Amino acid sequence: MATDTVTALRHKFMAVALVALASALLIIFAALNILNNALATQRIDSVITVLYDHNGTFPKDWKEHGPRYKKGALQTRSEMPYETRYLVAEFDRDRSITELDTSHIAPLGQTEARSAVTGVLAQDLESSYYQRYRYHVYTEDDGSGMIIVVDCFQQLQSSRTLLIISVALIGATMLGTLLFITPLSRRVVDPYVRNLERQRRFVTDASHELKTPIAIIAANTDLIEATEGQSAWTKSTRAQTERLTKLTSELIELARSDQPIARELCRDVDMAALVEGAVNEFAPLAEAGDKTLVYHVQTAEGAGLRDEGAGEWRPLVSGSPEELTRLVNVLLDNAVRYCDDNGTIDVRLEVRRREVELVVTNPCAALTVADTRRLFDRFYRADASRSRSTGGNGIGLSIAQGIVTRHKGSIHARKLGVDLEMRVVLPRR
Repeated sequence: MATDTVTALRHKFMAVALVALASALLIIFAALNILNNALATQRIDSVITVLYDHNGTFPKDWKEHGPRYKKGALQTRSEMPYETRYLVAEFDRDRSITELDTSHIAPLGQTEARSAVTGVLAQDLESSYYQRYRYHVYTEDDGSGMIIVVDCFQQLQSSRTLLIISVALIGATMLGTLLFITPLSRRVVDPYVRNLERQRRFVTDASHELKTPIAIIAANTDLIEATEGQSAWTKSTRAQTERLTKLTSELIELARSDQPIARELCRDVDMAALVEGAVNEFAPLAEAGDKTLVYHVQTAEGAGLRDEGAGEWRPLVSGSPEELTRLVNVLLDNAVRYCDDNGTIDVRLEVRRREVELVVTNPCAALTVADTRRLFDRFYRADASRSRSTGGNGIGLSIAQGIVTRHKGSIHARKLGVDLEMRVVLPRR
């Protein structure tokens, strides 16, 4: 298998593993930090409630209840009154400060305390954080009330430290996992790679081996017709040998679809000229089946690339001319074969600044939305009886997908009412 494909498989495995691990870690640490902040806030609010219930002070019997004290949802040590830094302010109905007690928050002077309380009142919230403080505003019926502000520096510092530790642990875990799964990815991908390599070799070898008996059958048929004349049996044999010859060629091409394009085979391909030439070739076939084939080009503003000699824009794509021709032929052949009777096949080339889009649309009422999801599966035929009548093998679109992938593009199929749309996007040179 091509090195690029193996590398892509390894990178995909590593990406999936890292994304899964990162998602789990983010959920765990986010829940941990949110829960920690919620509990810290609940604890501070319980302290504020106790202070309000006792008119801005801790109850005198706090330290008489042993090493731990429980008051409603609050359970803490009896040293809490000596560890909590807070201020209490009272305001009138005009929300002007009438009393301010800063005796329990020594580092904060009267001026700074008054500024903090004014900022709290300006927020016009009942309870929230202001800088490093947690506050609650209690308003009486007459508009006056009390504000209790608690310094939460230690709690906020602890929450910030937990957040930093969480981020550091996530980073360290991701780095360690990356170093671990990098060599492991080789072992995980190797069986899949070996299996695909065996399949590719089998298809290639079997296809080459089939060429010899098919050639012998064709030669024998020619000999029979030369000696005994042409008959229905020889016609049938010749038709089947031609079908087998085409099938073996497609199998060999399909087996090579995962290999990168050799640099010496890459050229600047004018997609407008290539598609126009293919449309001209398929137009008589479409007309013979009472179908209409139309082609037009749409160019976004500023997307054209001018040829200095001819003075005309050319949508150039870097790639193999033979493979890109094969891609267009597969799409047009598929559209002509399976277009509904008297239908119109619309071929549109959309030229943009950085990409070229080839859109082929044809009515195909028998095709379902579920079928479009499997059109690129190897040997899949949405309507087996109809495919046999049109000579389809279910390989063409798989080959087209391989060609597009080799050219670093994308191909998609979707159902638009009764129409089937095939859209190919290729990067411009």
